[in-house]
Amino acid sequence: MNIPQSIRSGHSRLHPAAYLTALAIVAAVLAACGGTSQRGAAPASSPALPVPSLTQTTATPTPPVPSTGKTEPATRPPQSTTCRASDFRLVAVRSDGAMGSLYTTVSVTYRGGSGCRIASTPTLWYRTSAGRLVQMPTVPDGGGGPATVAVRTGQSLFFVVRTVGGYGGYDPTSPECAHPATYRQIQVRLGDGFLSLRDWQLTVLCGKIWVRNWAPGTGSG
Repeated sequence: MNIPQSIRSGHSRLHPAAYLTALAIVAAVLAACGGTSQRGAAPASSPALPVPSLTQTTATPTPPVPSTGKTEPATRPPQSTTCRASDFRLVAVRSDGAMGSLYTTVSVTYRGGSGCRIASTPTLWYRTSAGRLVQMPTVPDGGGGPATVAVRTGQSLFFVVRTVGGYGGYDPTSPECAHPATYRQIQVRLGDGFLSLRDWQLTVLCGKIWVRNWAPGTGSG
């Protein structure tokens, strides 16, 4: 701004009132210039502060489970306790008659590597002329006891079949003799299969076929 030379030098011929007026104008101009400078200056920018999120969650760490050093043993399938027919060997088939009855003793030996179980009461089967395997019509002789019997390696077992010897005193025309039959290629059920009783054949003229339970031993005593 240009100030009159007369004012800068302090040598003024103006009237005091005019001098004061000039000073007031200068002051007003200076004030206006200062205000404009302040309004035009851009305020210093402040660094933005992070605003915490209201939905932020803090995960709680899960402590690790200490190892015991032991491993769970693998589950083993249960072993079957049913005997295998192929583990049995036929020892003998002996028949003896007494008091009008015929007694046939069948003895076997178990050769399996571990113990097993078989049905206590034997079931007998035979081959028909057509080659079919059919169960013989037997009935328990005495019965009772548990349904199965335990067998050990190397053990001998036997059972006895009782039938009427011939007519056994029956009248051939009686109802007891109405269904005579001859059974060939007889087999006994043992565990999961059958054991052939070789060349034994049984002829029944009268009465029934009674079968006793398996028992330990050979049945020769």
